[in-house]
Amino acid sequence: AGTEQFANNQVKRIAHGLSRPQVALTMLDLDLELSNKLLGYDMDKTGGAVLRNGTKPNVAMLIASHDFNNNYHYLGFANGEMIEPSMNHGTNNANETDANATFTYQALAPIPDGVFADANGSSQPMKIWNSGLTGFDSGAMLKEVFGGYAGDDIVKSHTVVTSATPATGTGAK
Repeated sequence: AGTEQFANNQVKRIAHGLSRPQVALTMLDLDLELSNKLLGYDMDKTGGAVLRNGTKPNVAMLIASHDFNNNYHYLGFANGEMIEPSMNHGTNNANETDANATFTYQALAPIPDGVFADANGSSQPMKIWNSGLTGFDSGAMLKEVFGGYAGDDIVKSHTVVTSATPATGTGAK
């Protein structure tokens, strides 16, 4: 949302700061090792995990949903950090009590220049796609979001990654 600027007792313009999207996520049955890696915990030899001091992993994320015409709508984030704002654990002798993992993803500007670039060449923290739009290329989308991946046949059906090999060099995730 912008900040209104007044002149002559009326809103004459709106100033817009930098976009800083956040995504609230609830993940059911997320693997604990993966969860720890996303949050920046390092596993030790005793089966425990300790939060890494001073650095968090850079996490790329692609969210997919579909519309009534069965076109897929994608939200892509090439760089961000994952936090777990709270943990809930409960017990109840009569009813099942679930403790699902909840996270907040904080989008950051992409690390390599030119990723998610606007018309002025400035990188943005998020990009959207729709599979029903002319020119949509799922392989190009995956290469842009997950910068270190290459492959001619990355997606078979908008939801399954069938082949992707990590590339070497700048931008590899």
